[in-house]
Amino acid sequence: MSVFRSTELSDYEIGFEIRSVDSCLKVILNKPHQKMIKREPFILQSGDILNVGDKFTGIDKCGSAGTPPIKLASPWYQQYEGKIRIPTYTNYGSWLKLGGNISAELALFSAHNPITGEKMFSPKKRTKDRNFYGVEDGWYMGYLIIHDKSLFYWNLGGASRIVKCKSISRYLPKILH
Repeated sequence: MSVFRSTELSDYEIGFEIRSVDSCLKVILNKPHQKMIKREPFILQSGDILNVGDKFTGIDKCGSAGTPPIKLASPWYQQYEGKIRIPTYTNYGSWLKLGGNISAELALFSAHNPITGEKMFSPKKRTKDRNFYGVEDGWYMGYLIIHDKSLFYWNLGGASRIVKCKSISRYLPKILH
């Protein structure tokens, strides 16, 4: 018997949440769902390969002028964490199934500031012990992978964005002498 089943539970209760933020999707996974992450390479539309653990500071794109590329402010970088299939027992997975898409995958990333140690998401109320949420808490940055290996997300205003990956700027840490 599967631990996961179609229920009337919320995605929060199921432990697989997808939330919209301005520059990506916020994906929050519980421990059982984190174990479902496939630690495999992702081939971008440009042919560039992201292996798990690869770091970058930007993904340039081609296509619509209204869609911004993925660019991080210095000294931040993103790190590729793997892919996960969106379960059909989640609200978003059910919606995809109704639309004829039986399955969909998310590319998952984390973000890091090597100078301050900050991670990608800050809680609403910071405390001495809790300044950010990261992968160890089950929090990821996500983009839906579409058929041509482009990355898709929708922002808080409801506008959808497709990033057709033209090139990638790899993160090169500064070496202190």
